[in-house]
This record gives sequence, structure tokens and C-alpha cells, in this order.
Amino acid sequence: MIESNKPIVSIITTFFNEEKYLDRCLTSISKQTYQNLEVILINDGSSDSSLTIAEKYCKDFTKYKLITIKNSGHAEARNIGVAEATGIYLTFLDADDALEPRMIETYVSTMVQENVDLIDGNYTHYNENYTILGERKWPAVFADIHTTKELIPELYKGNLQPVVWAKMFKADLAKEIKFDKGLWFDDWPFTLEYLHKANSVAFVEESLFSVYGRPNSITRRTLEPKRISDTYRIQELTALIHKRYGNYLVFKKTSFKMVLNTYIDNFIIFIIDEKLILNKWLILESFRENLSKLRLHIKNENIRASLKEQISMKLLSPFNEPTYHIFKLFFVFFKKNRLNKIKKIKQIT
Repeated sequence: MIESNKPIVSIITTFFNEEKYLDRCLTSISKQTYQNLEVILINDGSSDSSLTIAEKYCKDFTKYKLITIKNSGHAEARNIGVAEATGIYLTFLDADDALEPRMIETYVSTMVQENVDLIDGNYTHYNENYTILGERKWPAVFADIHTTKELIPELYKGNLQPVVWAKMFKADLAKEIKFDKGLWFDDWPFTLEYLHKANSVAFVEESLFSVYGRPNSITRRTLEPKRISDTYRIQELTALIHKRYGNYLVFKKTSFKMVLNTYIDNFIIFIIDEKLILNKWLILESFRENLSKLRLHIKNENIRASLKEQISMKLLSPFNEPTYHIFKLFFVFFKKNRLNKIKKIKQIT
């Protein structure tokens, strides 16, 4: 029995050819202890049996919308889901992940009791065989954080994950934001803008969200030029967001450092994936092109790069085979710990 006085929560799941995982995802929604749910399923032009699986589950949901669109990408599918949501709160669930049965109930209870605009929770990483690979735990600093503005620096430090899953949002605020169409890591600018728009935040320490590794995830996928160009696109979007909310001067150097560190990680991924890449010079050309734009950006924006940062940008732009191998040796030697960490992340996700 649904209690009409409880706020409606919209769960948004987009899928494209997810027949291997969608059953697990939708089962986890159907088992939620909180029942005043609206389930919004966006079929992003699947050509496998994903749509059939989704149709089978719709009978388990009292209120649902199943929408099929021409394949438009993750971000556009999410935008449609947000636009269609009628709940007071909303949350996102990727088709290859799952909710623990008490997840929505716990998040809504905390949202209402604390009267906040955002809930963020811990989560557990599993491999494809359901073996636990690790559990995310809050850093101690979060105990003293009560506003979303305080979380913005933590986003850049990596303490707050920019992902939109394992979070609950106020729907009216979320509807004012668009995911950037075509961007692989579309969570980043969405989360940053939401932190600006919102005011209060609370945290759920219990891990009630399950993240499953998969061989074709973006993190484990062999490095492609789009990953490199999207990194610079995030630089552009974060700059626009900070300018819109009047704190660009505070975060312009922080944003640059985040993007530069992402490029270093991408270069390390390139070293790890090198033997699997068919045209490595296409990748290296993308590094050169986007690092050139980044250097122009910091010049135009009067961002003072340290000597170390200037050297890093130079090392990320090898111009021939011999220089690449010299730069590669530098990263393997001086970034060994980071290289091993990224190898582990690629194995998990």
C-alpha cells in the first residue's frame, strides 16, 4: 500500500543495449521498501533485448514511464528522463548498477528529517562475479560539512565523487540543469552546477548502492581521442559554471589543476593501453591539440602555471617517437604509484 503523504521519488534509468545487466538493475528497483516511486526508463535506441526486459518489469512498478528514443547518447537520454520526472526528489541508476532494498527509504527519510537539498551516500564496488572489490567511505572532513558550497573544493580534491548516482536531488533544482549532450563524463558539470544551485547537504554513511565492474566501461575501455577532447570540454564547462555563479576567480586555478591532472591520468592510461591501441599517433595528436588549447586558456585567463605544471604539459605533448619514449620513461619512473593505482582502478571498473 502506497502512503499518499510520502513524497514521490523519481528513479531515472537510461539504457542502450544493456540486456546483460538490466534485469539486475530493475529487480533492485522492484524490491525497494519505499513504494511511492515513479520509475522513468529511457531506451536510448537499443537493438538488443533491453526493451523487452524493460517492458516485462513495468508491471512491477505502480507508476512508470517507458520512453524509446533514437540513439542520442547518455546525456540526452538523462535530460529526457529529468524533464519527464514528476517526483519531488529524483535519483539516477545506471543500467549496470543496483540499489540495496532500503536505499530509497533511507535517502528520503534523511532528506526529509534533515530538510536538505542533496543526499550523498557511500557505495560498494563489485566485480562481474559479485565479489566485493572495495567500499567507498567518507573522508573525516565531511563530518563538518553542511552546505553544498563547502563541497565544491572537495569535488576538486576527489573527496566528493562527481557521479550523479548514489545521490538524491531536489527535482525542481535538477530540472534547471542540463547534461551536456555527447559528453562522456556528463556527471561532472551537472554535479558542479547542482552544488552551486543547492544549499544544504546530508550524508548517508551506510553503503546502499552497488556499482558493478564491466569490461566495456569507459574507465576500462582502451583510450580513445574522445576521452582526451572531453577532458578539455569539461575545462570549458566548469569555467562557464563558475563565471555564472561569480566564483571563477576562486576556482580558476583549481579547475586548471584538475584538468591537467586528468590529462596526466589519461597519458598514464595511454601507456598502460599502448599495445592495444591501433593508431597511437592519433591519440598523441589529440594530446597535443588539446594541451595547446589548455596552454592558450591559461594564458588568456591569466592563470599562473608552476614550473612543474609547465613541464607536465610539455611532457604530455611528445612530437615524435623518440621523445614519446623519453617522456614515457619519465612517467613510468616518477609516477609509478599513480600508474599502479590507475591499473587497479581499470581492473575494478
